Amino acid sequence: MNYVFTIDIGNTNQTVGVFKNNSFVEKISLCNFIEHYEKLIDHNIIISNVSNQNIESKIISKNSYTIFHDSKINHFHGMPINYQSTLGSDRLALNWYAYQNIANLKYKKILVIDSGTFSTVDFVNDQGHQGGYIFPGNKLLIDSYKMGERLKTFSENIFSPPLKNFQIPTNTKDAIEKSIPTLFQLFYQNIFNKYSPDNVLVTGGNSNFHKLLIDNTKTNKPLITLLPNLIHFSLFTLYNKQQSMFPSSKYFRHRAEIMK
Repeated sequence: MNYVFTIDIGNTNQTVGVFKNNSFVEKISLCNFIEHYEKLIDHNIIISNVSNQNIESKIISKNSYTIFHDSKINHFHGMPINYQSTLGSDRLALNWYAYQNIANLKYKKILVIDSGTFSTVDFVNDQGHQGGYIFPGNKLLIDSYKMGERLKTFSENIFSPPLKNFQIPTNTKDAIEKSIPTLFQLFYQNIFNKYSPDNVLVTGGNSNFHKLLIDNTKTNKPLITLLPNLIHFSLFTLYNKQQSMFPSSKYFRHRAEIMK
């Protein structure tokens, strides 16, 4: 059987996508994967790691690769990058996946929303990755209210459901719970009006919540696609398409010679 394992090491969660014979089977925890790794030693692995953990030292397969972004190089496997600092490997993979849809003439402009520990919003068009925003994620925003001594007791609740009708909060509980949905909805509405994307890819641990936010924005909305496991499909697609171009070492960067 032909297995490919896509490892996503995030700031909070670490997961592994299991692909068998080119089909997605399941998503498992990294701990579960490492525990049973001796059975998987000869299989293919691609890693996105945005944490400080040295996961690669635990992955000893000769067929494992970790993706990187070198800010000195403005391309990644055919996708131009308009970003002056290092782009996280998860954002790199997600936006490369979106760019493939543009290259295949499916869309002209795509917005990629990854809502996890941090919520990133990236812009991709036929000129490649154009940049994006990084927001605190849902939990970080909730935890920020704990800095207010009198707000701590109100900050344990998750955000209220996305707002369909604007109503001014009249108590502290509502003032907190409705603030973040309002913030994101206004941002998304502004982005849709200015950028006019053809498609929005929504992924990450809080993707359902953010899709509901977008669904309830009062603006002309593009096609919204909910893809909770997009990082794993992005890594899998990247692995399959580029494996013949990987260098012999455990790491591959988007060097100029790889692009030729």
